[in-house]
Amino acid sequence: MTPAIPTTEVPILKNLPGLAYLPYHHIRKLRSGTYGHVHLMKSTHNPENLMALKIIPLRKGVKNVRDEYYINQKLMSNEFIIKVFGMSNQSGNCYLTLEYADGGDLLDIMPGKKPAPPELGHHFFKQLLAGIKYMHSQGVVHRDLKPDNLLVFKERATLKIADFGNARHFRYDGNEVWFAEKKYGTRMYMAPEAYTHIRYRGPPIDVFACGLVLVVVLTRINLWERAEKNDPNYMKWVAGGSPDGENWSSLDPKVVELIRRMLLKCPYFRHTIDDIEKSEWMQMERDQKKLWSQIEEMKDKVREKAKKKEEKAEEVLE
Repeated sequence: MTPAIPTTEVPILKNLPGLAYLPYHHIRKLRSGTYGHVHLMKSTHNPENLMALKIIPLRKGVKNVRDEYYINQKLMSNEFIIKVFGMSNQSGNCYLTLEYADGGDLLDIMPGKKPAPPELGHHFFKQLLAGIKYMHSQGVVHRDLKPDNLLVFKERATLKIADFGNARHFRYDGNEVWFAEKKYGTRMYMAPEAYTHIRYRGPPIDVFACGLVLVVVLTRINLWERAEKNDPNYMKWVAGGSPDGENWSSLDPKVVELIRRMLLKCPYFRHTIDDIEKSEWMQMERDQKKLWSQIEEMKDKVREKAKKKEEKAEEVLE
């Protein structure tokens, strides 16, 4: 049986949930969040066999972790959804084993404060949209879409949606369920109806978050702290204003129009996934040679960043 361990310490573990009975060695912490920590693990029998171990304190609620696992498992047949291999509870912690995304999250592929090149941004956004479309077709909303939860596999230049801790079913027996929670996911990516409506639909809040993700990818701008009337930047946007900065002013007018439609205050008029797919910007043909050049450049930067992290981890061990 896997021993219970603090979320800040991960020794060599055996019999990890969903994996063969082989020891895995801790490499480094990948990320930390509200609900726990994610660590990179390597098989001691096959060093090329890497996986991510998510450790969640059970005080966060066994039901919440179980829901996250089963929703993720239900969706993972889609190529743009992260795979989860297993789950186990051991005195004090819950362990989820997941496939390891070697490119990090969506912001890791962009060095410093530079935005993604247009072709690369378009490439990853199409994949995000395909993943969300599949998720919604299965009656699930993510409710915490943000760059941190969008992971990249560098060799295949593939984006996968991760972290289903806030995901919920919005359709039961063909009937749509509305939500009433006033706090879900991450405040910066929450839709305005969560602040103003007694109840609200699930799919439009994912669309709203996708619009904000697209802005961050193409400009590295966070439009506001939260989409409600006390935020001056949000009210400026609602009044038709635009954010400052060269990155925004240099955007293609077609993508600006798409972003405006995705970030409409009223969810009834906001673009749907089908509307986004049919938009001029999404239908644009991209220079494939330029795209693959940008992908190769991204791979080089990710490798360089990973090497520095490994060297830092080794220094800590010494």
